[in-house]
Amino acid sequence: MFNNLTSRTTFYDLTGYLIPGLMILAVGWTTCYVFGGSEVLDVTTIFLGKIGGVVTTLSLLAVGYVLGHFMNALSSLVYEKFLLKPFFLKAKDWQRRLPFDGKAREEIILSRAKDIYGFNAGDLQSFDLRIRAEEKMTQSFVTGFCFLSFYGMNRTLSLIAVIAIPLMAKLGWNLCGFQCQCICCNKYLISFLFVLLELFIALIFTYQYLRFVKYYYDYLGSTLLFIADGETALNRKSNDEENVTI
Repeated sequence: MFNNLTSRTTFYDLTGYLIPGLMILAVGWTTCYVFGGSEVLDVTTIFLGKIGGVVTTLSLLAVGYVLGHFMNALSSLVYEKFLLKPFFLKAKDWQRRLPFDGKAREEIILSRAKDIYGFNAGDLQSFDLRIRAEEKMTQSFVTGFCFLSFYGMNRTLSLIAVIAIPLMAKLGWNLCGFQCQCICCNKYLISFLFVLLELFIALIFTYQYLRFVKYYYDYLGSTLLFIADGETALNRKSNDEENVTI
């Protein structure tokens, strides 16, 4: 499925940018409709009828893609730099989890990091591991690429769900069908329940986001367990040169 750079990039564009972009576009239009009234629907219908279906579809995809880039960057800034920074750093810290996965496994990974890169595992950056996996473990990199794509998508969808909270509150208020003396209290109650539902959705996406962050960085660390093409000969050559020097 992802046997070349183009297919991987297309998959990331779809999950990381286009889907969230279309979602925020839908939330924005629905917000305008709910708060602006039926006039928004009438104007939109007339405008879309004039430009045609093909142009409408292409325009929605283009706008959605651009908005997806913006929302992806915004969610990264809000969640990973401020709101969820401690949780994100904990999820990506695969080295901290090594002792809990077995002493033998930890020793092999630390030793392999030293052999391959020439310095301690604690000095490795995620890009160091990712470049090696992508260049020398093409098939297994599909797994890590999926984790990377899904964690970006879930992070952005979580932020979109938070942004949609005022919309859900208004929807709950408008959709309340109780007809009694306490109709105002009932509207507040329904709005509150709608907000709780939206918060629950945001929490689900947040949980998925942090889960896939953990999977992705654990995957990067696990690549050190395997000997990629050319590494055995390279290590043997280095050892032989060291013995000659001695």
